[in-house]
Amino acid sequence: MKDILKQSILETLEDEKKVNTSVRKKITEEINLIDNRLERLWECYLDRDIDKSRYELEKQKYLEQKKDLNATAEKYTDISKELKENVGNAIDFASDLSNLMKVASPDEKNMLLKKLLTKCVLYGEVLKYEIKAPFDKLLSCTNYKKWKDIAMGNLEEFSNIVIISGLE
Repeated sequence: MKDILKQSILETLEDEKKVNTSVRKKITEEINLIDNRLERLWECYLDRDIDKSRYELEKQKYLEQKKDLNATAEKYTDISKELKENVGNAIDFASDLSNLMKVASPDEKNMLLKKLLTKCVLYGEVLKYEIKAPFDKLLSCTNYKKWKDIAMGNLEEFSNIVIISGLE
């Protein structure tokens, strides 16, 4: 099931990468069009075809459009090979954690727990801790079929983790 889930997530990431690339290309074309209009506007001003107030008004309009397009483009980030590997490794790690802990040495168990936990504090005989993102969302979800949605909804958190498959 883990392999099916992982493959499904990777296919979705690949589809999203294609969509993002297409959208960014269209946005880049629109930005280039605005740049051309700004250049022509400047030429019209230099040739005295328009006055300064009209030039400033039109220039501001185009610059605002360009700013909005750049902000939109940032929402369509590239789905890198590294991100796909991080998501795959995180799924492997979360699904194999029980088996890894069974065969790990004490030092390896410590390393695994450091990747998974944060804010560990011992209160008497009770250990209080928080599970690091994005594992907190994966491990709190009892239905593995929802892991794909969790992974896709938390891509930024997956991009910030580094998991090495197996034990170091």
